[in-house]
Amino acid sequence: MKTASSSRFDRSVFINCPLDAEYYPLLTALLFTLRYLGFSPRLSPESLDSSESRLDKIKALIGSSRLGIHDLSRLRSSSVGELSRMNMPFELGLDIGCKSFGKGRLTEKRCLVLEEQPFRYHAALSDLSGSDIMSHSGSPERIVYCVRKWVVQLGFKKTPQAKSIWYEYQRFLAYVMLALQAKGMTEGEAKSELSEIPISEFLEFVDDWQSD
Repeated sequence: MKTASSSRFDRSVFINCPLDAEYYPLLTALLFTLRYLGFSPRLSPESLDSSESRLDKIKALIGSSRLGIHDLSRLRSSSVGELSRMNMPFELGLDIGCKSFGKGRLTEKRCLVLEEQPFRYHAALSDLSGSDIMSHSGSPERIVYCVRKWVVQLGFKKTPQAKSIWYEYQRFLAYVMLALQAKGMTEGEAKSELSEIPISEFLEFVDDWQSD
């Protein structure tokens, strides 16, 4: 018999992805899809305790989440002289190590690895060759498809089709826009607010929308 703790573990998803403005439309689509399908996304910014190191936060989130989504889209630097960002492959390694060397329920962990372009990771992370990595082409709609397909492959039955989830996501965005405008914002101000809304607040909006 599963306890409440094990149920939380089963439905928790550690998210390891870029947190910049360019990626934000993909992140919100990903978060909505997970929440809409009944999962609990977990990201390091959810804790604002400055006394706790970032690495300790990440290890705690990985250890308390059966599932993990890792987007390696920032493996390559975007300009001359810029260093590649290694945090995401490092966190993927932590998650794989947790599954490989952990005990008990940690051996049940599953990961989805995403990239913007198919097979580009081969040049930077050849140890992943042969792994089933999905590409989203920088498209929020495509990332909904990738996450939904993975959820189905995990064995979750009766999952709505990706097109249906995308349609619901558009309805949700319209709901948020109206909610922000009801607080006195102009349409432009609401769009700006939505483009940089804190993750915790975004998830609260999803919960409120689903409960209506």
